[in-house]
Amino acid sequence: SSSKNRLRHFHPVALGMLLIGVGSGFQQPIVMVVLTRAVPDALRGRVFGLNAALAMLAAPVGLGLIAGAVAVTNLSVTAWLLAACWAAVAVWAVSAPSLRGSLRTLAEEERDAEHQPAC
Repeated sequence: SSSKNRLRHFHPVALGMLLIGVGSGFQQPIVMVVLTRAVPDALRGRVFGLNAALAMLAAPVGLGLIAGAVAVTNLSVTAWLLAACWAAVAVWAVSAPSLRGSLRTLAEEERDAEHQPAC
């Protein structure tokens, strides 16, 4: 009975992990393209290193925060709080002028490259 109780939340947690994996799979290439284009060559190694370090730090810190939230509340409340945080970050990211400008510039460069005559 205790093992069944421990596995009670397996499916929602597994689904959350799957969504995080898929989401980061879509997000990471965009981040790398924006960083590659926005960061000067002389600083690129430092910026990429910092980006990688923060990405590796985020998983254990996030896991610790979520574990603490589940211990204080329950899985449902924690999931709703996490969803609200994700929504807030998504709205901020989509509305951030610097990101919109970078993506718009990338799209313009791609469009201009398609219209360039072949050498």
